[in-house]
Amino acid sequence: MKYDHFKMSIAILLIGSIITKIGSLIIKILFTRIIGETGLSYYTMITPAANLFITLSTLSIPLTLSKIIGENKYPHREILISTAITLIAIQIILSITYFLFIPFLASNLLHNQKLSIILYCLVLTLPFLSISAILKGYYLGRQKVIPNIISNIIEQTIRILFLIFILPLLTSINIWLALTSYILLSIVTELASIIVFSIFMPPHKKIKKNELIINKSIFKEVLSMSIPITSSHIIGSIAFFLEPIIITNILLHKGFSITYISSEYAIYNAYVIPMLTLPAFFINAMCQIFIPEISKNNKNNNYHTLKKRIKEAIIYSFFIGLCYLLILTFQKEFLLKFLYNTEKGLPYLNILIPFFLLFYLEYPLHSIIEALGHPKKIFYISLIGIIVKIIVLIILLLKKIGMYALVYAEIANIILVVFLLSFHLANLYRSF
Repeated sequence: MKYDHFKMSIAILLIGSIITKIGSLIIKILFTRIIGETGLSYYTMITPAANLFITLSTLSIPLTLSKIIGENKYPHREILISTAITLIAIQIILSITYFLFIPFLASNLLHNQKLSIILYCLVLTLPFLSISAILKGYYLGRQKVIPNIISNIIEQTIRILFLIFILPLLTSINIWLALTSYILLSIVTELASIIVFSIFMPPHKKIKKNELIINKSIFKEVLSMSIPITSSHIIGSIAFFLEPIIITNILLHKGFSITYISSEYAIYNAYVIPMLTLPAFFINAMCQIFIPEISKNNKNNNYHTLKKRIKEAIIYSFFIGLCYLLILTFQKEFLLKFLYNTEKGLPYLNILIPFFLLFYLEYPLHSIIEALGHPKKIFYISLIGIIVKIIVLIILLLKKIGMYALVYAEIANIILVVFLLSFHLANLYRSF
């Protein structure tokens, strides 16, 4: 009966993921077509910084909470309260730091002072993202997937309505007004998610003011788990953050125009990477169900079920990725034209497609090793991968091959990281 519940959770999550992925595709299609190439160039230039800010602000809380709740070591109510207070305090400190750093980032590193407007708006959305992340992790840990699915659908519905009825008007007035409004829309969507999660919270679980006290044991465990996990994510986010800075400065020095750099970087990040990572959403969502199961079975020394869950996570991820890549290999021109109304980025796609089958294994391997209690190993592997990627990127940029330097650096990172993760998991698997 318990296994049936697990299978049902995966089935519901995958169905919900398909619905929300369709919604996210519609959002991407509408956004890229309405905002135009200029707006898209500005948006993709701030995306790495946004990714870093969000990673620091959420501290991998959904993953951490789902693991702690799955182990059933503490009352769920106390976990939720202690985590919320901790994250809100951290968020206040980080927000002040972001506001002080943004002018330097926009002017000296990204070479466009106007980008600071978008980044300031992003910081305003982070407290809402953090609260939503806490509630998402709480429900994932309890393997209650419906609240997350409904919140995702509502968020995407709000975004789609905004893109259809409001963004075209704002774009016709001013591109910066359109971009800042789209960023600030996250406040509305995250508030909607918080309301949905609150509705699903049983009446006796709702938190009262006198219960807002941090449990020190939970506080220590949350930080001891989230900091190593976040550290590996931060390494990736820092690399992504440095990416446009390195590319812009070296290519400018080598004689490439800022127009070429912005345009090709936008093509790579707005068309090529989203096209290649399309099934990653389903894989990541599925792994969030496996994490508490793997963690719980590992803690209880239930190695038979543990090995079964590990195999299932890897096989399902591989199968999803393989099916998608076969479709993409033969229909990439059609898909690019259908989704983004462009054929730009095809040369990059042709090179990257064969290597992205390995990429689809990266997140499940990463999640399994974290669930088994080895976040420090993930940190070291991520660090090695990022160092190699940056070195390869710089060397190839100096060879004047333009944005292809980023393509080959990405391939080097994928191959190395997946190999190291697989090697470490194989050693752990043999020890069970």
